[in-house]
Amino acid sequence: MRFNQQQEVTALLFSRIFLQIAPPEFLELSIRSVGSGVIDKKNRQLKVDVDKVGKINAQLPLKATVLANLGEPFKIEDAEDQEVYLYYFMLEAHGIKKGYENRTLSAIRLTFDKVSQEMIKMSGRFAGLKISINYRKYQL
Repeated sequence: MRFNQQQEVTALLFSRIFLQIAPPEFLELSIRSVGSGVIDKKNRQLKVDVDKVGKINAQLPLKATVLANLGEPFKIEDAEDQEVYLYYFMLEAHGIKKGYENRTLSAIRLTFDKVSQEMIKMSGRFAGLKISINYRKYQL
């Protein structure tokens, strides 16, 4: 992230690997939808009503593509109609204050539909920020 003198974000840079789990079309729509979200101060959450957000005609990432780029997951949770792949990553972060080093560890959960093999959801913790994107809700 890059900030200007008013501490406003002026640029976001994402690694190629991150874009495998958060495809650019979905990532852009997710970021744009933040402005229409409702803040729950009690639970410190921002929720977006995806029915009020424009939909996109984009392909969901396939499990084979994700595995080819990320490798085997740390753990696989098996459910009736889906599989959840758990990955851990260390973020490249600069200027981490003492006592906050654990924020460089990211836990990512990728949910795949067993039939279509599409990644339907991504959730995780990135630098202390929790995020969850249900990709199907953004599709036409």
